[in-house]
Amino acid sequence: MRNKLKINTLDYREQGTEIVYDFTYDKGVSKYFNAKTPFFVSYKEDVSATPKSIAVIPLLANLAPIAWFAGFDIELDELDEEFYESLNKIKIVFSKTYPQIKERGSEIKVKELIKNSQSGNNKAMLFSGGVDAYVTYFRHNEKNNPLHLITINGADIPLEDKKQWESVVHLNENEPS
Repeated sequence: MRNKLKINTLDYREQGTEIVYDFTYDKGVSKYFNAKTPFFVSYKEDVSATPKSIAVIPLLANLAPIAWFAGFDIELDELDEEFYESLNKIKIVFSKTYPQIKERGSEIKVKELIKNSQSGNNKAMLFSGGVDAYVTYFRHNEKNNPLHLITINGADIPLEDKKQWESVVHLNENEPS
């Protein structure tokens, strides 16, 4: 039987500006996770009204590549249908370079795919503050529809490095649109 990770619940904290994810996993994949440190995401505004099928995306976007390479399944109750389809396309592209992904056969098992709708034409981009990020920013930012910049603390900047994180936040907030 294949090892699995199950996404259980999403807990909104800090007046809805933080989501803490609860997930459990089989012993066979425990080496990939730190059970002492929960996975969380923080926002500047209350996101508690966000459908669960969308709110789970930050966690799943981080877990899926680990599952593909390590060969375990991920189970969850609901997920946005468009994201699910995009994730499968990304997996196909990855497996062309890394054939072991296809060999390991990891699956994202969703009880219910949700077709969410969106309104407006807001755009966002992952922004590290590096040269590539600025090139993307300059190519895609529009004066009448500015990009929302998203930076991930814990990716390039360790969670403990408060000084560097504050510097990046200041940089993002003061980037002219």
